[in-house]
Amino acid sequence: MPWTSREPVKQNGGFAKVYKVEMHPDHHTFKGHDAFALKVLCCTNQDTYHEEFQRELYALRKTPPGPHVIELLATFKCGEELSFLFPWAEGGNLADLMGKEPSELVNPGPNAARDLIDWVAEQCAGIAKGLRGMHNAKPRFRRTDDSDKDVWKDNYGIHGDVKPENILMFKTEGLGELKLSDFGLTKFHTNASRSKQPGDGPMSPTYASPEQTKKSSRVSRRSDVWALGCVFSMLLTWAIRGPVAVKLYNKARHDEKDPGRRINWYEDTFYGKKHDENGEPLVPNGFFLKKAVIDCMEENKRAISGPDRECNYLTEFLDFIRDSMLEIDSDKRVSSEKVPVSDAVTAKPFAAAGCLTVREPWLALVHRPLLFGSVVDLHEAA
Repeated sequence: MPWTSREPVKQNGGFAKVYKVEMHPDHHTFKGHDAFALKVLCCTNQDTYHEEFQRELYALRKTPPGPHVIELLATFKCGEELSFLFPWAEGGNLADLMGKEPSELVNPGPNAARDLIDWVAEQCAGIAKGLRGMHNAKPRFRRTDDSDKDVWKDNYGIHGDVKPENILMFKTEGLGELKLSDFGLTKFHTNASRSKQPGDGPMSPTYASPEQTKKSSRVSRRSDVWALGCVFSMLLTWAIRGPVAVKLYNKARHDEKDPGRRINWYEDTFYGKKHDENGEPLVPNGFFLKKAVIDCMEENKRAISGPDRECNYLTEFLDFIRDSMLEIDSDKRVSSEKVPVSDAVTAKPFAAAGCLTVREPWLALVHRPLLFGSVVDLHEAA
């Protein structure tokens, strides 16, 4: 292949290898791209290797293009290896971004806080819109039923692995652009079966919804909404109180033990499970949103709303995440149709009314005391 450089990218998981590659300009016509991400699928099972490649390709092709969805540039086969070529994300992923101070993203000045919140609102709405587009993609395939008549069946997409590492940061105009990526676990289900198929694949347990832990794990588009709510809660924590608060949030979730569990078992999830007197989990009615999640939301609201607890965009968005996206009952959870058009996500009415935020976020008042103490205290806590 015409690579002028090829550097492996450190990553977790053994289902694909990713390289940062550069290509001689005489060998490509991808305008505006100097570097690329080469994703080479690992052959873990010879019988399903091509099927896995075709599944991801199918998902990428059927998902409507948009500014917040990764663009597939090319696919090719080299020897026995099957690969995808994507634009290179100069800013890494959302997890990388949340490890930095928000002040590194915005230009200093009187409008820094407003710029950050505008950006958060735009990116969250854009990611939600991209997920909605994938959910509503209705590729149609022909099959033969028992009567040997050709019929058409609608399909509905499910991403299956929404997490910060699968949201890439591109340094474009302004503060940059977040894009939903990694469609390796994406599947399309018929209308009749999309909420009945057992979950499979190495999805991230941290962002799994309560219903996915049951033995009859139901794959649902609302499971993606749950995962996106988890991600949004982390992003807003970062925007309001910085990277140290995100680390404390992660630790608090992990350290919260399920009530009634007899063994010392800890896991980083956003929900907990109640257990009976024998230490057995109470399913399906024993799930609850972890106290660590609720407490973090309240701490964020206190940090941003001022002494009188004034309502603003960020407080409303936090409530929307907690009450609608992180709803334990999947039947009551908000749909992906409604997330990107919700006022609590888009911030449009709040911006028009001049109440995006009352207090400045973390980056604007460096020495403002927070719930945990000063900035120095927070860094010492980490």
